[in-house]
Amino acid sequence: MLIYGVLSSMDAVVGLSDLIFRGIKVHGFWVSTYLSRLSPNEQKEFMGHAIGLLSEKVIDPLIGGKYTLDQVKDAVKKSLVMLSY
Repeated sequence: MLIYGVLSSMDAVVGLSDLIFRGIKVHGFWVSTYLSRLSPNEQKEFMGHAIGLLSEKVIDPLIGGKYTLDQVKDAVKKSLVMLSY
């Protein structure tokens, strides 16, 4: 299971029986820390793999909204509201 964007303060509710009986492992890490330990070639490979998963719809990101550059204040306000719950 890969969960990205936890800093957005969204909580996940997962049944313990699913984790235990289905053998699901949840592992957290900081992407920036992980990438900083890789060589430039390994970083390119990692990012290429991630982009490939996105393009193949294996990973489907949850997007809170899209804003134009002139709506940056609205985007920041929205992000602060998201962090408050």
